[in-house]
Amino acid sequence: MVPPECYRKHNNRLLEDAWHRNNTSLYEETLEAAAAARLQQLHSRAARNEAHTTSVRQAAHSSDELRQRTWDIHSIVRQLQHHLQQVEKEQEDSQRAREYGLVCCDRRQTPLETAVQCLAVRETRREGELVDDRLERCLNEEVSVLQRSRAALEKILQEALQSCRKLSQSSDALKKDLADKMQALEVDIATAQLTPHHSDVSFKPGPLNHSTLSHHLPSQVGLSVPDWRQRSVLNMEMAAMIIREAQNTRSKLCAEAQRCDNEDCQSQRATDFALRRRNHETTVALKGLQWQKKELLSTADQTEQEIRNVEMELASTQLLLKTVHTRLEDRKARPNNELTVDAAHDQLVVEERQLRNTRENLREKLSDTKKSLHELQQRLRAVNHEIGLKSVSLRSEQQMAGLRGNTLPKIVSVSSAPDDPTDSGVNSLTRKNMELTGSLQRCSSILLS
Repeated sequence: MVPPECYRKHNNRLLEDAWHRNNTSLYEETLEAAAAARLQQLHSRAARNEAHTTSVRQAAHSSDELRQRTWDIHSIVRQLQHHLQQVEKEQEDSQRAREYGLVCCDRRQTPLETAVQCLAVRETRREGELVDDRLERCLNEEVSVLQRSRAALEKILQEALQSCRKLSQSSDALKKDLADKMQALEVDIATAQLTPHHSDVSFKPGPLNHSTLSHHLPSQVGLSVPDWRQRSVLNMEMAAMIIREAQNTRSKLCAEAQRCDNEDCQSQRATDFALRRRNHETTVALKGLQWQKKELLSTADQTEQEIRNVEMELASTQLLLKTVHTRLEDRKARPNNELTVDAAHDQLVVEERQLRNTRENLREKLSDTKKSLHELQQRLRAVNHEIGLKSVSLRSEQQMAGLRGNTLPKIVSVSSAPDDPTDSGVNSLTRKNMELTGSLQRCSSILLS
């Protein structure tokens, strides 16, 4: 049997009091550790409860802020949509007004060309008909009025074009702002619908760092709500101001178009009245010249007839004079004392002297009558020339009336005007001369021979 000393450890053995003290210290340390753990549990539970409460409260507050933000965006979106509708409506109205102004401006092109062409037609007048009358002054005034109206309308149209451009720019700005608001609204609505158990919830790198944004924030767009709201307010105020300017321009364009229409209408009516008056005066003058021509032709016919009668009378007195000369010559054949100056001889001498004086007087009258006929023919040439000028003027006025769309009495041709049947004698050399040559000759050798 092995002695107990073989199993005895060589370590120093503790005393029993030390053993009891060791157990007591272990128990006390255990109690302290348990108390510290329970205290830490209490602190942890309190922190956890506080964290949960804070998280729930912050989440609720964030949801409220997101709903408030959504409501704010909804309010701004409604205002932007309202202003955008007003801008688009004003764009349509301004475009219609501008089209109306363009129509009014183009509508003056034809009257202006017509007035200028009428002035060119009046330049076809000749000699004494080329006068500065009331019609020409009215045409020049009409051209000036049309040019002024066209220039005024073009100036207003330029302003209307600028207004349309500003409206387009304002519409683009409002649409861009509205698109941004709608996109932000979608983002905020989607953000408000996120829950902690949503599948899209995850950690994001640098969520508070704006440098990680996919787009660069403009310098004028701050991160504060007043700056965000002020930008939309400025866009809406600018749109309202542009709308007022466009409305003023549109009203000004309509008023200017009405004023120009009134002025153009007055000038055109004055020109039409002057044209009718001038046509009436020319027609009256032409009819007077035709009457003068008729009277001159009748007088020329009578004068030619008188010339023929005087020539016939000269021919008859020539026969009588030949008879007297023959009688006197035959009486010289009496013989001797029979060759006396008796009463028969005296009568024959008186008759011969009287016939010679009569023929001389008839020759003077014939010469004077031919001179008067020549003067009548000269006057008739002047009347015919004046009738030609008046006819050209009347045709030009008729052409002007056709260009202006008016109706004037038709021109009565001089050659087609009926003459008096009693005056159209076959023996009228003046008429034959006109029929053969178309006009009177400078010197009629037939009539003055």
